[in-house]
Amino acid sequence: MTRQWGIARGAASGLAALLAVILLAGCSGVRSGNSIAQASVRAVADSLGEAMTPPVIHARDADYLVATLVPSANQASGDTGTGRSIVVEALAFSGNSSDKHGAQIDLRIRVDVPASNSSSFGGESNDAGSATTCFHFDIVGYRFYDNLSLTEIDCPGTDFVVPPLPTDVALPALPPDARERLTAVLQAATAQSLAADVAAEFDLPDTVTETAVDGVRLLASVSVPAERDCIVAAREADGTIEFGSFDRAWIEPGETGCTPALILRPPQ
Repeated sequence: MTRQWGIARGAASGLAALLAVILLAGCSGVRSGNSIAQASVRAVADSLGEAMTPPVIHARDADYLVATLVPSANQASGDTGTGRSIVVEALAFSGNSSDKHGAQIDLRIRVDVPASNSSSFGGESNDAGSATTCFHFDIVGYRFYDNLSLTEIDCPGTDFVVPPLPTDVALPALPPDARERLTAVLQAATAQSLAADVAAEFDLPDTVTETAVDGVRLLASVSVPAERDCIVAAREADGTIEFGSFDRAWIEPGETGCTPALILRPPQ
């Protein structure tokens, strides 16, 4: 059994805030606790999907998305302000959002709703209820923006063992001493050795280096493109090292990128 629906896109003010608004929403009269819980399950899934697909493309492993979003989505009854509880479990996760097949994530979401009796006019009353639904999230972000396909799927049986959440999910980044290391390389390099020297110093995963020689000036850039992490510097004629400053928009996909051109030919 499968069912699909579209995801409303828009500015997110944070997953916790979205969930709080979702769970506080209600209407007057006597309602079914089960129907309230089912609506909340759907809203939690939509909120997680929105958090997984920001407008700006960033390659993300499924492990990273699960490790950073699932714990914050879990809320005990005292955390929601409504007495309701949310339990989100990651059943399966693989791939990367920048791959052709995207990041693939299966989640089981359960919401429990306590009985509520309102004595005020127009207040909301409901019986206790709960709902559990499983979803498949397919996140593909190699195009202009991240795309999400969210499908309701059958939940596994009671003998299914939920895998532990991934823990080693640090995002790639330039080393903390990247500026010092690039300064040292530029100070020692010659025009002939520059490219090889910079590449050897920053022979790191997910890291890209580029160099240029402009007369007596030596220029180099070092970046982690997936995270828009970028430094660019030049050794001037007098031997001083100058780091370029630039508009972050210039290193977005389709723009100049993190290259010596940020110093040599900055966008106008």
